[in-house]
Amino acid sequence: MVVILACASVIHTRAQEWNLQRAMDLGPVPMDAHLDLALENDLFVVGISSASGGSVRIHRRNEGGPDQWEPIAVLNDPDPWAAHSLVLRGDLLLVGSPGSDVAGAYSGKVRVFRIDTSQPNQPLSESQPVVLADAQAEDRFGYAMELAGDTLWVSAIGRSAFHVNGVVQAFSVLEAGLAPISALSPRWTDSQLPFTRGFGVAVLPRANRVLVAAPFSGFDTTLVDSDIGSLHAYVRDATEPNGWRVDTVLFDHTLQEDCGYARVQLGRWGLGYSQGCLVVDHSNSFSGVQGNSLVPWPVQPPSPEGCAACGLRLIPWEGTLDLEGGDFLPADPSWERATSGWFATDDALFVEWFDSSDQTWHTAQHQRDPVDGTWSVPYLIDELDVCDDLSGPLVVKGDVLLRTAWRSGDACGAPGAARVEVQLFQR
Repeated sequence: MVVILACASVIHTRAQEWNLQRAMDLGPVPMDAHLDLALENDLFVVGISSASGGSVRIHRRNEGGPDQWEPIAVLNDPDPWAAHSLVLRGDLLLVGSPGSDVAGAYSGKVRVFRIDTSQPNQPLSESQPVVLADAQAEDRFGYAMELAGDTLWVSAIGRSAFHVNGVVQAFSVLEAGLAPISALSPRWTDSQLPFTRGFGVAVLPRANRVLVAAPFSGFDTTLVDSDIGSLHAYVRDATEPNGWRVDTVLFDHTLQEDCGYARVQLGRWGLGYSQGCLVVDHSNSFSGVQGNSLVPWPVQPPSPEGCAACGLRLIPWEGTLDLEGGDFLPADPSWERATSGWFATDDALFVEWFDSSDQTWHTAQHQRDPVDGTWSVPYLIDELDVCDDLSGPLVVKGDVLLRTAWRSGDACGAPGAARVEVQLFQR
């Protein structure tokens, strides 16, 4: 049985240091849309993807006036699930399009752009897209991406082998482009679970470890309720052909009253690191639209409330990773988490919560006491109005916090559809 430790103390204070700078309406979006955000210095990028295609919007801080953050470019791509993942580093923009037909349906690619803000009429230049050398249909290459130093990790969650789905490819980021250097592929013998599925839905490279989530791992390929998820931890090992070896595979084997396993889907909505802890999405309810293989496409549809069965597991990073230790959020029983609405930095953890006691949304800044390890909430950023549904992603870098709000329904200016608003806060 997994023992879940509640946080020892919680303090709620309305935010004084984060101030609203802009609220930008991005217009109507498909109801099955998936959103991604990237932020770097004076630029932020929004990716909107769905089964009918995707778009990328690039905004600059002083475009349209001081701190106005108006768009400088908009890209539209008809490929299914284009702009599903984003990476922004300096003038380099990478756009994952796992639904592209490169070597068959849903084989996937990563588009590579350079941004030159000194060229207002043509700020984007595109080079050759990156594809897997042995690309196949259903690879879904570009589903998730993470950049650590000069190494880019890109997942192809649909690549199939015996009892496993998914591979994560590492690339060296060079001025001339991306060069493949190694790959992480799960083996069916790595885990006590007979099936590893969705390997690469989330990836976290940090220091001498790479964490890869396979949230649809489980016991029976025909019963989605058997998905309990697994988390694969790799460490550097020069004796291995790819330079990495499996250190441990974690999964939650909590038994329910009927003696079945609880459906947890570890890492379904991301992995992160904050204040000495590995942060793992710990959601035991299914969300998404079933795709054309075992792994569903993730969507973030407007919801009037949060996910009561969604939490975050906080696991001490140093030493052996262990699901038995650490803390679990939410600490407040009335708080329900937005599925994709959280972001981890080295010194703070930001989470979108729906407070069922008063039916309102908030962005909470969680801090860990360096002495006793307890977690508190020194700052809350309230919803802007009753139309805010903060169930989309957020990102924080430096003095800027970006969050996405779904707005749907006649009263909120989106009859029969959904609109997305990006809310930008500064401190």
